[in-house]
Amino acid sequence: MCPTEQWRLLRNLINSQSGKPGALVVELPEGSLFTWTACSQLRVHLAHVTLRSTGVGASLNASGCSRHFDVAFGGTLELDHVHLVDGGKQASGGAVKVRHGGSLLVTESSIEDSSVVSLDGTAYGGAIDASNEIAIDL
Repeated sequence: MCPTEQWRLLRNLINSQSGKPGALVVELPEGSLFTWTACSQLRVHLAHVTLRSTGVGASLNASGCSRHFDVAFGGTLELDHVHLVDGGKQASGGAVKVRHGGSLLVTESSIEDSSVVSLDGTAYGGAIDASNEIAIDL
């Protein structure tokens, strides 16, 4: 399966769980690459989403056109052996924005080449922007 097809499948899995209580665990093949084909962040709202790989891990490439994840409203995102690459184009949280009671747990993972852009100079969190009573465990 090509990286863009893998991304569509991952996007559909996460979007189907977002906004619903409950857990979703996705095992990503070691060495796999998921490349964004649409400039759209994945929303983890209310749900508990775990993305897990092994060994060298799996990579999610947002192609510089979007942040990877918006985690909010009590949602929890766990990344285990997952590498976020080339997120951006927002004014905050180039790879992940955590807000309104969201939680982010990161194990053996990385964020690379993510950045934020702001026309008025108020950009925050080139990798992660966290606000409003959140929990982050790196």
